[in-house]
Amino acid sequence: MSNDATMTPKRPRGKPLGFRKPGALSVAMKLRWKPEELEEVKAAAHAAGEDTSEYIRTAALNRARNVEQEGAE
Repeated sequence: MSNDATMTPKRPRGKPLGFRKPGALSVAMKLRWKPEELEEVKAAAHAAGEDTSEYIRTAALNRARNVEQEGAE
């Protein structure tokens, strides 16, 4: 049995190869966590009404932007 099916990029029916929704996220990153750290972040994300990935991405971008602003002063 060939493994070709897993090699085909996912796309909506009728859309050409390479199609990507505008604004779609395209990079994945693997992070390592201590179990208690991850549970703390998951709980904070849930309390904020966000999924964990969105919460981490927002927090990282906010911190990066604050560092950039501090460096410009």
